Amino acid sequence: VPLNTVFLDQSKNNPTSWEWTFESGNPSTSTSQNPKVSYTSTGTYAVTLKASNSYGSNSVTKTGYIVVSAGTDIKEEGLKQTLRIFPNPTISFVEIEFNNPFQNDYKIEILNTLGSILNTISKQKNDLNAHLDLTAYPRGFYVIKISSANKIYQSKIIKK
Repeated sequence: VPLNTVFLDQSKNNPTSWEWTFESGNPSTSTSQNPKVSYTSTGTYAVTLKASNSYGSNSVTKTGYIVVSAGTDIKEEGLKQTLRIFPNPTISFVEIEFNNPFQNDYKIEILNTLGSILNTISKQKNDLNAHLDLTAYPRGFYVIKISSANKIYQSKIIKK
């Protein structure tokens, strides 16, 4: 918390107007094609988009599309002491090296800027290295989230 994000219109058929509704978002509505929205309270929220053109309109609601949770912010200093993610930016692969093993098995998730999980990799607690292939992902910003039963680490990466 807070979560700041940009919603990207991916509508087909060349819409000319947009009506977004963001449950608990600020703003709560927007007519921009690609609006910026902030969420300041933890919870799971719906997003609705109504896109229109001269032939009509179509709406879609994504229930539970935004998840805002507390306690997942990482101080960069602590992250550097615990693990290393490189190269960043990258054009294809990312390596993750841990300084110490986890106490439990853990998972690595690749998330887009909307918080949607694109890939999940399960790892054994003593596995201190991970190799992530990002070649299939388009250019942009991503979040690498690493979580076990008692710890969560997040780091932003850039795919060129």
